[in-house]
Amino acid sequence: MLTELLDTFQLRAEVYNNAQFCGNWQVNAHKIGQTCFHMVTIGQCLMRVENHPTSLLEIGDLVIFPRELAHTLEPVDSEREDDLPMTMINADQNVSGTAILCGELLFEHAGFNHILDALPEVMIIKANQAPWISPLLEQIRNEMLDRESGNNTI
Repeated sequence: MLTELLDTFQLRAEVYNNAQFCGNWQVNAHKIGQTCFHMVTIGQCLMRVENHPTSLLEIGDLVIFPRELAHTLEPVDSEREDDLPMTMINADQNVSGTAILCGELLFEHAGFNHILDALPEVMIIKANQAPWISPLLEQIRNEMLDRESGNNTI
C-alpha cells in the first residue's frame, strides 16, 4: 500500500552529500522549504535548529525535514582544535570523523504537499528505536563501497 502511495506521488531522492568530515567542520547548506534528510553513517554530531533543542545524532540516526529549515551539523567535541581546518574525505576511508549522507526528496505530484504540511518541522528517527534503520544503513555502506560498478550515488 505504501509503495503504491509513493508511486502515485512520484517520489525521487537525490543525494547531494556523502562525505566524512574531520577537524573543525560545519554542514549548513540549505534548500529552504525543500524536503531533505540526513543520516549519520559514521560517528556522531550535533544538530542545531533555531527554536528546537540541540540534538545529538549518532550512527544510523535519520533526520527528515518535510520543509527544510536553516540548521547546522557540527562536531560533538566542543574542545576541538579550532585552528584545525575542515577536511572532507571519502566516507569509505578508515579514519576518525563523522560521515553524513544528505539528500533531497522530490515529490513530483503536488498533492503530496498536503501530507508534508501535516508533518512536524523536524523528525528525528533514532537508530535504536527503528529496527528498519540498521539494514538500511548496511545497504548504504555496501553501496558506498561498491565503486567498481560505477555506483557513486545511493
